Amino acid sequence: MKIGIVGAGIAGRLLAFKLKLENNNFDIYLFDNGHKSCSYMSAGMLSPFCELNSAEKIIADLGVESLNLWKSDIKSIEKYSHEKIFFQQNGTLVIAHRQDIEELKIFKRNIDGRIDESLRPYEILNQNDIRFKEPDIEDKFSQGLFFEKDGQVDPRSFLFSIARGLENIGVKIFNSHDAKIDKNKINNERFDLVFDCRGLGASEYLQDNFNKKLRGVRGEIIILQANEKNKIHLNSSIRLMHPRFPLYISPRENNKFIVGATMIESEDMSPISVRSSLELLTAVFSINSQFGESRILESNVQLRPTFEDNLPKILYDGSGYFSINGLYRHGFLMSPKIVNLAIHFSLNGEIEKKYEEIFEKV
Repeated sequence: MKIGIVGAGIAGRLLAFKLKLENNNFDIYLFDNGHKSCSYMSAGMLSPFCELNSAEKIIADLGVESLNLWKSDIKSIEKYSHEKIFFQQNGTLVIAHRQDIEELKIFKRNIDGRIDESLRPYEILNQNDIRFKEPDIEDKFSQGLFFEKDGQVDPRSFLFSIARGLENIGVKIFNSHDAKIDKNKINNERFDLVFDCRGLGASEYLQDNFNKKLRGVRGEIIILQANEKNKIHLNSSIRLMHPRFPLYISPRENNKFIVGATMIESEDMSPISVRSSLELLTAVFSINSQFGESRILESNVQLRPTFEDNLPKILYDGSGYFSINGLYRHGFLMSPKIVNLAIHFSLNGEIEKKYEEIFEKV
């Protein structure tokens, strides 16, 4: 079977890898435009229940199942790439300054309203509990929630490792700045199956052919590195409640930290603003003043592809064309399960009943 995949972010690369492992005789072509995708700019936070603050329950369900898949997927990728992927499952701590405690209460109520009480995924912490969990957080946070099962993956180490793995298992990778899709054709070459994983790059095609509109949601990140003299250790990812948008701090290897804002309704791709920089850096400084001596390694922005209902979709037209899109800011959270669903449906014609709503024939 000849399979073409256009788009080499997390969905496209993971799809190519899993399809090749599904059947080594599949002839798989991956078209990569060579640009740094929104996957490259992601923080890689795997926090399914935290997303219930503003997302539908299906997002948490996909995230929980994906979190269970991540360990086995990473093990397989590392086996063929011989490159390590940073992954840990040390939980997420959600905290708020005293003036923002109401935001934390709203966050908790939103989650409680979308799940059964018996399945409550968090532990309520007091000030002493917070200090015990994270000794390097300053002693001024009186309330918090801890999501023990949450994890995180480093997107860049993942993308690098899986690229090596794809080469080693025989996936054909092409640098194509403008691959043209027409149903089951890529650049006028016919394939048995075509998977469109271009994110916002597919906007015009989806609009013209299926009347599906995508928008971009801006995400901003700053990468910090604490110096050797003032080392800071965070066990977990930290979410800090904020009236304008949620802020997060995610630890990495080598004393690095990803600081970001998760959802800004704007398609502006200009560099990060002074206001946003101040908000992000002030938030970090408020958690531990020693961050003030950290070095700013990078600041970046990216737009995440999002449908009007903020839900992911697997679109298909009966010709062999499939689109995996609308992953919004949940690409790393959901992709292992989304990719499995797309593979099972494209090869076997079966849709898992629990996730019927994300499939749509167009």
